[in-house]
Amino acid sequence: MRVLLVSEGAGELGGALETLIRRLLPDVELEVETDRVASRQVRIHMTGRGYLSRARAWLRNAEIRGFDALILVIDRDEDSSRVKQINEAQDDAKLTQLSRALGVAIEKFDAWMLADEGALTTVLGYSVTCQPDPESTRDPKQTVYELRSQTSVDLSLPELYAGVADEINLDLLEKRCRRGFGPFAERVWALRAG
Repeated sequence: MRVLLVSEGAGELGGALETLIRRLLPDVELEVETDRVASRQVRIHMTGRGYLSRARAWLRNAEIRGFDALILVIDRDEDSSRVKQINEAQDDAKLTQLSRALGVAIEKFDAWMLADEGALTTVLGYSVTCQPDPESTRDPKQTVYELRSQTSVDLSLPELYAGVADEINLDLLEKRCRRGFGPFAERVWALRAG
């Protein structure tokens, strides 16, 4: 399956999001190409506001470029309208029949990296305690920076996230990030049906 994977930042596109996708679809042979949501390669002239227009433009772009599916993840960033917009784009069958898994991380993708202290312990090399509810963490990226500062392991943020994504317990991630990762994971699993 040829997939266009689109997200906002280096943390996601540095391997973490692709690793999560491959782990969610272990029995599917994937050919993945990545891009940033804000890429100037995609012109937004579709109807709808904000991320609805952007998601529709990416769907059209992926279809034109011959991809089998679009996987797109954005941060909610305390803007609850983003969930509604992405859900509308997910359900919009009039624009294109292209398979898709569109998701919104609550509040940020970084929160997903805080869901499993075991994965953090393995990657950071010291015993990390269970973090408070990741989806309620005010600044999950800052929390990750603080956890990283307590280790001698020299990892960039994308490397750290890719390592955590490789180790994270997906059931625990779905349980602890049930409003963001949960619905997104269901949409990714549905791609198996084609």
